[in-house]
Amino acid sequence: MTTEGIFNCAVRRNARALSTAGTPTWQYVFGFEPSLALVPGAFHGAELVFLFDMDSLSLGQVAEDQRQLQQVMLRH
Repeated sequence: MTTEGIFNCAVRRNARALSTAGTPTWQYVFGFEPSLALVPGAFHGAELVFLFDMDSLSLGQVAEDQRQLQQVMLRH
């Protein structure tokens, strides 16, 4: 609940304000788990190995069956 209040609510409030002001604004929820990550699950920062085409000992690695998603994310 604390994390929701600190991060999620603030992000949504800022996105709403930017959108209302006419700035193109997007939000996403990332639910994929990198392989071999020290922290299991879809954690804060899990998308970094997908976005920056890197393998990190702490963040994990992109599994072979996730390479298509990674390629889409890198193109965007």
